[in-house]
Amino acid sequence: MKKWSVKRKVLVSLLGVLLTAGILLYVNFNRLVSEAVMMSFNSSIISDVYELKFEKLRVNVLEGDIRVVNVVVQPREKPLREYPYINSSLRLEAERITLIDVQLWTLVKSGGLSLREISIMKPSIRLDMSEQYPNLFPFSDTVATKEGETKKKALSVSLTHFRLEDAVIHVTNEYRKADSDVGRFNLTLDDFVIDQRPDTNFITLRKIDLSITDFRRSNKTGPFIHSSFSKFHIGMDSFRVRSTMDTLTFRMSEFTTGIADLDLHTRDSLFHVTLGSFGSSYKNRHINLTDLSFEPNISKEAMQARFEHQNVQVSGKLARVDIKNINFDSLIYFRSLFIDSVVIDEPKLTVFKDKTKSIDSTRTPPYLGQQIAAIKLPLRIRHVAVNNISMVNEERKPDSTSAKVALERGSVRITNITNLSKAAPLVLNAKAALLGKINFSLQLDFSYSRPQFDFLGTMGPFALPELNPALQAYTPASITRGSGEDMKFSGKAEWTKASGTMTFLYQDLEVDLALKDQQKWKSALVAFAANTIVNTSNPGGKGLPPRVVTFHIERDMHKGFVNIVLRSLLTGVKESLVMSKENRAAYNEARKKQRKKDS
Repeated sequence: MKKWSVKRKVLVSLLGVLLTAGILLYVNFNRLVSEAVMMSFNSSIISDVYELKFEKLRVNVLEGDIRVVNVVVQPREKPLREYPYINSSLRLEAERITLIDVQLWTLVKSGGLSLREISIMKPSIRLDMSEQYPNLFPFSDTVATKEGETKKKALSVSLTHFRLEDAVIHVTNEYRKADSDVGRFNLTLDDFVIDQRPDTNFITLRKIDLSITDFRRSNKTGPFIHSSFSKFHIGMDSFRVRSTMDTLTFRMSEFTTGIADLDLHTRDSLFHVTLGSFGSSYKNRHINLTDLSFEPNISKEAMQARFEHQNVQVSGKLARVDIKNINFDSLIYFRSLFIDSVVIDEPKLTVFKDKTKSIDSTRTPPYLGQQIAAIKLPLRIRHVAVNNISMVNEERKPDSTSAKVALERGSVRITNITNLSKAAPLVLNAKAALLGKINFSLQLDFSYSRPQFDFLGTMGPFALPELNPALQAYTPASITRGSGEDMKFSGKAEWTKASGTMTFLYQDLEVDLALKDQQKWKSALVAFAANTIVNTSNPGGKGLPPRVVTFHIERDMHKGFVNIVLRSLLTGVKESLVMSKENRAAYNEARKKQRKKDS
């Protein structure tokens, strides 16, 4: 038998030692990495407040991946150091956390955690908040440590990719008296960096993608007692956050949001608000909503019983709202709202008022110009368009009977909504079909500098009996025949009064008055016409000039601008049918001039 040489024996022995050492290192590597992970966590300032636990850890040495099973991050029963500004807490339990492309030797040697990606699968997260602005983690600290004590590192994280998948979240907000539950929460972060510095945290990301499925929230304070939605999404690009104990600032190149099937119940359980979808884009400066609905949960009678005085109750649906070219930066950083256009499609509205109640004598409604000028938020909306309006106005009259008038195919255009300048007026143009048949238009120019507005309206042509459904809702009269060829009225409304002119061209008017019901009706128009001669046509005959009348009204100081326009219209119609002494004298003068011209 040939004997091994001394060199061969030494080489074999050395290989044996190395192999044994390698096996021992491999067997104990998981333990070393586990200890290193704990050391890395415990060396950061966050470990003063939170502790990390996990069941087991497995390392793929070739790939540089670490898989941690049954992970728990939770608040310490007693913090290692007190941070008075921390007012909220977080608890996370995860089936599996995977750390990808970890610098293993750096981790084992120094406890420094350097890696490319983190993936957290199906965690359960609980967030408890007690203040309006929650602070969950300590900031980097510059206070000197005791002699011999190792100063803890500030939190510093740099990741190429972070993924949180199918998280279940419960949030308790003591400040808001609210509880929220999320069925599925997903979060993806690309190029994620956290940098803690003295009294300041910096967070930067190249991209964020967040989605929530099945959200429900209930709370005892705030405007809504219940809220829920089926889907929610947030996307951000080039996001940077700077956070201190009392200030948070951020910037981004793009921010998109989306929500579906939003369902809200007001805190008093009176109104139910639903929204089919909501979407916004910071880059495109755009917001859109679809299928917005706001309906009461109680009857009209029960709603009106809540108010001592007359109150306008509005409910309905909107098919779509588009807000275009909104300046998000001005809104976020300067609390100023600048919008180019708002487009609202297919509103279907119901307006109800109970006139058996008294009017609030302490209230004097301001005009629209003064209402907008009084808004504290700097505001400019260049254009608002409302298309395809359907509206039903319903009233309970003083005698407890009901009156209902419908408007169809309506549209509204509003320009120059602002509180930044008083030079140009707010202009409102409206068109609609009264009772679905009679076309009318109205323009209102509201002054910002003074409590007044100019108005200009037109109506016709139409068959006069088509007015009967509206006329009979408010008067004991009906029109049996006649045709309205044209109606134009204009004027100026000041703070306490209004005046203007009207030209109402019509032919062959015949009115049937139910005089036995006259005591139930208080309109000056028919009450006056019942005891005088009504002009049946305008012009009154061939070769005669049309009657152009003036009107004057005193404002009911407890009612708004709509009432002024309606009273001006009705007063102008009354003057056209039965002229006052002033208008009769003016008409006689016009008739003389016409005769001289014709002769």
